Amino acid sequence: MTTSGLYTISSPNNVAVWAVANNMTLPVELLSFTAKTSNENALLQWKTATETNNRGWNIQRSLNGFSWNTIAFVSGAGNSTDNQSYAYVDKTSEQGRAFYRLEQVDFDGSKAYSSVVTVYISYNKMSVYPTITSDFLNVNGMEEASSYTIVDANGKGLLNGIIQPSERIRVSNLNSGIYFLQINDVVFKFIKN
Repeated sequence: MTTSGLYTISSPNNVAVWAVANNMTLPVELLSFTAKTSNENALLQWKTATETNNRGWNIQRSLNGFSWNTIAFVSGAGNSTDNQSYAYVDKTSEQGRAFYRLEQVDFDGSKAYSSVVTVYISYNKMSVYPTITSDFLNVNGMEEASSYTIVDANGKGLLNGIIQPSERIRVSNLNSGIYFLQINDVVFKFIKN
């Protein structure tokens, strides 16, 4: 199909937006493109239904969603009518939110761009235990005093304060139920019995 403009390619499980230059043949049918955190890295995965003259994919990352840098290249299948699966692990992303997109490159140098996906990378080493408790929560891995908030399952703030690395948080005055402990930007789920 030869066309130009911004197009949405839909399938039952996915919608992908491609920016297309004038009189360009759409090179691939993208079924999915996802990003998730895996061992403090960003795991990118995508699948295609068909590929036509697909040289491959430039993996592009942005920290603000506007300025893009190519961080890797993954070879494509060339010409294929079979489903293809791809994956890339970004081990160089900084802590915080990262934006990713695919720059699909044809053998003739033509390019098209996927929709943008995001992932939040955290190098957090904190843990909370026990996750089922009646009296106290212990926090491991804290390096300095931090603010905390405990909210119920409806998001209502119930307790807040400052916790030191060697302190525990008393939860004995809470009713039985599911709660969330937020320390800085990290959230832990626990059950008060």
